[in-house]
Formats: sequence, C-alpha cells, structure tokens
Amino acid sequence: MKLHEMRAALGVKVDELVGLANDEAAYTAKEAEIDTLQRSIERTEKAQERQAGLARPLGGEASQEPGQTQNDGKSFRNFGEQLIACVNYANPSLRTFDQRLVRAPQGAGEVDASSGGFLVQTDFATEIFKRSYVTGDILSRVRKLSISTSANGIKIPAVDESSRATGSRWGGVQSYWVGEGAPAPSSKPKFRLVELDLKKLMSTMYVTDEILQDASVLTSIANEAFADEITFMTEDCRRISDK
Repeated sequence: MKLHEMRAALGVKVDELVGLANDEAAYTAKEAEIDTLQRSIERTEKAQERQAGLARPLGGEASQEPGQTQNDGKSFRNFGEQLIACVNYANPSLRTFDQRLVRAPQGAGEVDASSGGFLVQTDFATEIFKRSYVTGDILSRVRKLSISTSANGIKIPAVDESSRATGSRWGGVQSYWVGEGAPAPSSKPKFRLVELDLKKLMSTMYVTDEILQDASVLTSIANEAFADEITFMTEDCRRISDK
C-alpha cells in the first residue's frame, strides 16, 4: 500500500472509531488497527526520508531543476516539497511535523499575535517574486526598494507630477520654442513626500491529492500560479484604490 493510501485508510479508521464508542470490544479492536497502521505510516515515512537523503544522481554532481535547491538535509529541495510538508502537518489524521519547517515568529501579526504559519523558504519566495517582476507589465517597470524588517512603511521624496500636460511634467518643468535672443519664462520642478505603507497580500491554492504525490509537478504549478496571482493583484490594486 502506498503512503497516501495508508494515510487515507487511517482517516477512515479514525472516523469509524467515533461510531464504536458504545461497543468496547469493537472500539478496542479498531484502536489496535489504527495503532498498527500509524506505525506502518511512520516506518514508511522514515524509510522515504532515508532514501531521499542517500539518493545520488548518476554521474556525480546533482543536476538541479528550476526551483530546486541542493538538499543539505536542513532545507527543502523544492517548493512543492515544502507545501506537502505543510499539508501533512495541517491534516488532523496525520499531524506530522517536518523539522525543516520554520514557524513564523510569535507576535508577527499586529492584530492576532498568535496568527501565522510556516515561513516560505527564502529561495522559493525569491523565485516567485522574481517571476512577478519579470513578467508583469507594471512590476517590470517599477523601482524596488528594501526596508528594514522592523519597519512597516517608508517615506520618500518624489516628483509632484499628476499630469503629462504642458506645465505639469516633472511638477512644473516646461520648455518653450523661442526666437534668437528672446528670453524664456523660468520654470522649476515641484516635489512632494510619498508615504508607502506595507499591505499584506494572502494567496491560497487548492490542489488534488494526486498532485500532492508529485513534489516536482506541485512546484511548477505553485510557482507559476502564485507569481501570476501576485502580479495581477499588485498591478490591479492601484485601479481599486482610485475608485
């Protein structure tokens, strides 16, 4: 029996256990079945972890697929593998915790101090946002600024330009066609202070059990789906804010 089939069978048996609360003998027998299946799942998971850790590509050095990192035993090899670990932890019938998962710091939320889940591995997050900045019609043209982890916004000086009409460009810089020796009216740029506040964008995705069995496929789908969604929402937020 495959690992995902064993996990599904475990969930069924746990559900059946609830209906046997008034039958002591049947309840005890079902508990024994659950314990046996749970131990089988744990052994299978441990065997797969050892197999993954000892895996070596033919020809020596590992050739990495896009979105993969060198497996050092402390990090996930691809985004799909990390997502599967999160699903396994969230599944009530499994509740298995992968030691490579890193919890979000307590108090990370300003509203609910206990909120948060697991941090996306840095190289995976970088790859997703990199796709957005490359493919986006607007994001590909914006300037990226880094702020400290303790800040939730930034104030920067900017050109006060609200129109491309003559006399408004660069906040007041204007050109004139003049004859020889004729003076031109003076003009100067106008600046303003722009305040940028950080906003939280949450993206979710549902996948089938079949896709959850293939970390490589899940990596490809998740990278593209999240990057496209982040790009659309980010570029569409200006239109929404103007309403």
